[in-house]
Amino acid sequence: MTISATLTAATNAQDTTEVLCHFVEISHDDLVTPLRFVDNFDDVVRDGNTYTGYNFEVQFPDEIPDQVPFCQIKIDNIDRAMVTQIRTLSGLKRMTITVSEALYSSPDTTERGPYEFELYDVDYGAAEIIGRMSYEDFMNDRFPKDRQTAQNQPGLYG
Repeated sequence: MTISATLTAATNAQDTTEVLCHFVEISHDDLVTPLRFVDNFDDVVRDGNTYTGYNFEVQFPDEIPDQVPFCQIKIDNIDRAMVTQIRTLSGLKRMTITVSEALYSSPDTTERGPYEFELYDVDYGAAEIIGRMSYEDFMNDRFPKDRQTAQNQPGLYG
């Protein structure tokens, strides 16, 4: 994905008024509408959806050979309603989190992403909510997926 000329100019400028925002969407089968947050003081409308301004930090994965990359999200635990909502969700391993980056001045133009992770291992503290995010673990999938047996491939054993 190519970044915009605006972001390139802002990145190379000594001073800039541009702000690169992280947009996070947490979805789950039990949620009617996904939870949407932006790391900004103000709410931002992106693609017709309102992202609530919230303080959080996304740590992207390291590239470690022979390991499934994982990353982490830290969200300030200012509003206890978020903890209550996450606790009520069943099957936390099926929570999906999508992270995108866009400039505050042009939120509909995605600069990086979207990256989709599975959110799991959520921990709550007095000050913050920490969750691990990972791509789907494809490295431990069986290959080939199916076995050729007389039950599922009778033509091979005829």
